[in-house]
Amino acid sequence: MTVTPERLGDCRLIEVIGQGPLTLVYRGIQEPLGRPVTVKALRPSITPSSSLAQQLEREAHLLSSLRHGGIVTLYDFVRRDDGMWLVLEHVAGPTLAALLERTGRGLGIPASVSIALALADALGHAHERGIIHRD
Repeated sequence: MTVTPERLGDCRLIEVIGQGPLTLVYRGIQEPLGRPVTVKALRPSITPSSSLAQQLEREAHLLSSLRHGGIVTLYDFVRRDDGMWLVLEHVAGPTLAALLERTGRGLGIPASVSIALALADALGHAHERGIIHRD
C-alpha cells in the first residue's frame, strides 16, 4: 500500500490515482487557488539528481511546449533537493479502461471512432512538434 503524503509544495494531496516505475500520481488541490490538479511526483526512492529523474524533467519541458485541448496543461514543475514533481491540469472522469469494464461489451462504433479521432488529433499535434508519446 502506498502512503499519500499530505502535501507537495503548494498542493494538498488527496489520493494516489496512478503509478509508474519512476512516479506516483496523485489527485490534489493547488492551494491557495483551490484548483483541482494532478500531481506527478518522482518516487521518494529516486533522487532528483539521478539520470532517471532527468526523464521526468524532459517530460515537463516537452509538455510545457504543447497547447491542445486534448493534452493536459502543465501548471508547474518543481525540482528541489527533497523531490521533483509536475503539477498538471486534472481531468475528471472515468478512464477508457473503466468505461470498457462498465459496458462489458465495448463502446460501440460511434463512440470508439470519436475517441480514436480525438486521440489521433492530440498525438498529431505532438508529432508536428517532434514529440513522440511513449507511455
